[in-house]
Amino acid sequence: MAEGLVLLAVEERPEDGSAAAGQLAHIAEAIRESGLRVRWVVSATDAEAVLRTEAGVAAAVVAWDLPAATGDGPGGAAVLRGIGRRFHNLPVFLVMAGEGLRELPLWVSQSVVGYVWPLEDTPAFIAGRIATAARTYRDNLLPPFFKALRRFDDAHEYSWHTPAHSGGVAFLKSPVGRAFHDYFGERLLRSDLSISV
Repeated sequence: MAEGLVLLAVEERPEDGSAAAGQLAHIAEAIRESGLRVRWVVSATDAEAVLRTEAGVAAAVVAWDLPAATGDGPGGAAVLRGIGRRFHNLPVFLVMAGEGLRELPLWVSQSVVGYVWPLEDTPAFIAGRIATAARTYRDNLLPPFFKALRRFDDAHEYSWHTPAHSGGVAFLKSPVGRAFHDYFGERLLRSDLSISV
């Protein structure tokens, strides 16, 4: 399974040159180095579009003061509500600056798993927290049978007792078989297990 996507919804752009933008860019790079993809957006409208169209979101990092689509409060509030409507238990980290934590509505603390102060922790530490939360979320998404099937496939075990016979390598011996193998893929053929497993 692909590792997933981290939505980074902040007002700063990577090229802004500010200390906060630079630190957020380092955090995004550290998240990418951990194997996750990062989608950086700078408005609530863009964040909501990503949430509507990308089912692979594994975590979100949202700034409360994100520009809003309408004048109805901070954009971060709209993004948090959108996350709550689309994703169950998605780990959300709220980007904070200064003393703004005391001014947040109570429901916000119930919607997030943590807070990020970009200028007060190292990018590696912040990215590690986000990556761990994203992986935990992804691991807990799968139902039991599919999770066991994924573990089996990830272990690269031989299974000579099923129709796929070792990932369908026998299909690779003829042009038609190769076309069949290319169409369905090795993953499908290796995970074609019988009830004898």
